[in-house]
Amino acid sequence: MLLTSIIHFAFATEKEVKSKIKNVTVFLTGAEINRSANVSLSSGNQIIVLKDLSQYIDANTIQVSGIGNFIILGVDYRRNYINTSKNSPEMKKLQDSLKFYNEHIEENTQLLDVYNNEKQMILANKVLNGENVSFEPAKLAELSNFYRTRLKDINLKSLALNRKNKHYTNRARVLSRQINELSNKGNTTTGEILVTVAAKSATNGTLNVKYKVSNAGWVPSYDIRSKSLNEKIQISYKASLYQNTGVDWKNINITFSTGNPNLSNTQPELYPWYLQYYNAYKKRARSKTLSSGYNNAPQMQSLEIADDEEYESTSYEQKADSISSFTKTVNNLVNSEFKLGMPLTVKSDGKSQLLILDEHQLDAQYKYYTVPKLDKNAFLIAKITGWEELSLLPGEINLYNAGTYVGKSYLDP
Repeated sequence: MLLTSIIHFAFATEKEVKSKIKNVTVFLTGAEINRSANVSLSSGNQIIVLKDLSQYIDANTIQVSGIGNFIILGVDYRRNYINTSKNSPEMKKLQDSLKFYNEHIEENTQLLDVYNNEKQMILANKVLNGENVSFEPAKLAELSNFYRTRLKDINLKSLALNRKNKHYTNRARVLSRQINELSNKGNTTTGEILVTVAAKSATNGTLNVKYKVSNAGWVPSYDIRSKSLNEKIQISYKASLYQNTGVDWKNINITFSTGNPNLSNTQPELYPWYLQYYNAYKKRARSKTLSSGYNNAPQMQSLEIADDEEYESTSYEQKADSISSFTKTVNNLVNSEFKLGMPLTVKSDGKSQLLILDEHQLDAQYKYYTVPKLDKNAFLIAKITGWEELSLLPGEINLYNAGTYVGKSYLDP
């Protein structure tokens, strides 16, 4: 029975399903993606493949849960390096158009060659006739009209074909560039999550997948505005959001977290330093003893501190620490989160998108500060109170006074 189950698990079939991003939590570095996928399962073991995911997934952070009458047996992650654009409808359309223009260029080139040969034959026949035969005026006029009419027709048709070929060549060049761009886009590596499930009978269910990705994050910054000396300071908490994960976030709910999952979660521990008394007398006595037995050896110079024999050397032997002595896993602290009240679309292009997360009105005490010896300018200083409760992070500040931009500063709470 055990052997049969193992063999059946090994030959489980893969079934690709589409998944959709439900929400994203963006950290200062990295982001956590929550996806869901509706699955239709048959009886037995099978592998559900969630395709077209980011290649920057941290496989150690993948968590899968499900809703339905089935059992999750295992989770795996792999990268897909196959070019998916070769058989796409868009690629086929571009290739068919390129083939159309190339075939017409080839046909026109062949026809131009025919016209050129005919033109050369007419001109050659004209020369031969002119050298060996004398024509009557009426016959000569008839031949002249024929040469003029036929050569004109050949030249006009050749000109039209050349113009068509020029247009077709330009179109073919544009199509070739589009095909190359689409092919390069299709060569982009994607990620796939494989979920092995078992079902006693055919059933429908839902898979919920959560994982962390790199190449995303946000940078805090602030606007501090002062309207007058009698009014409160206004602080705008802003976020510069970016993501280049390879997957667009389309119309989803985004939460900004002040946490950083890449920081070490090991609690630092400070170990004591031990001091011991240095007895210079015994050290010097030992040096003399050694020198009496080895007269030819160089003498070691001792530093005299005290000669009183009452002081005895106290030695503390400390066992060397291993790396395990410095490692201790602890729970993360609670981080502040900012949940946007409306869905947002963020393309995977690495470009920053500036958002205002929160705004606060705080009390401030103003005073003027000047040091004429160093600077002839006077500075207006605002002492802000109540900022400790805002979970502020280090970041750049834009300063405004009475609606006018006055400069930049840096907040390091």
